[in-house]
Amino acid sequence: YPEKLIHEILQRLAEFGNDYVILTGVSYDNDRLGAVAYHCVKDKYTYAFSRVVNGTFHGSGDVCASVLLGALLNGKTVEQAMKIAVDFTVLCITSTKKEGADLRYGLNFERNIPHLLKDLGLI
Repeated sequence: YPEKLIHEILQRLAEFGNDYVILTGVSYDNDRLGAVAYHCVKDKYTYAFSRVVNGTFHGSGDVCASVLLGALLNGKTVEQAMKIAVDFTVLCITSTKKEGADLRYGLNFERNIPHLLKDLGLI
């Protein structure tokens, strides 16, 4: 979707009164996919993108949102949390694909939890 449209969506969501609005699954081209945050008070956008992995991956949005929230609850900034979430989601997608697992059953995120804990600074 065009960047202008994403910004308009975020601004409209900001009308609900939050300091930040975050949209995941954003892509401006065929090579990158990630998240965009809008800081409503500062009128500032922040981006976290990673490379696109071709395919359909059930649960990837859930993994991304869960990691994002977990990072925020562990004291990371919105920018840091978005990067951790996007990078972890891509790691889970690529490792699940590499294992040859049946993609209909979602991502094998459990195997990558130690990596996530390291990124969060918990181990």
